Amino acid sequence: MLKEERHQVILNKLHINRKVLSTKLSEELNVSEDTVRRDLKELEAKRLLYKVHGGALSIENKIKTYDERSIFDIDKKEIIAQKAVKLIHDGQVIIMSGSTTNLQLAKIIPSKTNATIFTYSLPVALELTHHPSIEVIFIGGKLNKGAQVTTGIDVINSISNIRADMCFM
Repeated sequence: MLKEERHQVILNKLHINRKVLSTKLSEELNVSEDTVRRDLKELEAKRLLYKVHGGALSIENKIKTYDERSIFDIDKKEIIAQKAVKLIHDGQVIIMSGSTTNLQLAKIIPSKTNATIFTYSLPVALELTHHPSIEVIFIGGKLNKGAQVTTGIDVINSISNIRADMCFM
């Protein structure tokens, strides 16, 4: 693999994971750890990453948008959702946060479940509209477009007055 190709692989991994380990890169790229260290040093000189002991960190300080986060680790989120759905029973009052894992949970709640779910997450609320027996209460506030959740003092006040049986964060 050419040096430029290795650099692109490293930058792609950093974009996705926000960090890389030299040992894993060495194995995945089939090169020595010394080669990886040189690559990281070159990329740091170009201000494309922060080199740290044992690897590198992304220079991207911004938090990924909801859409960006929703495509990563879907298999892990589905496993968590499968375990969480077993905790949901008829008659419960539930709060669901705006996590992408909760979107997976909302997708697999049995359609006959009779519950009340409060959420400040636009994607979760929209997914729950497919469940006819679930009463969906959307907590309003200022919409954070990147995270697709409502924010502000009204959201905090609303949540503080809910007597929930369960809260999924």
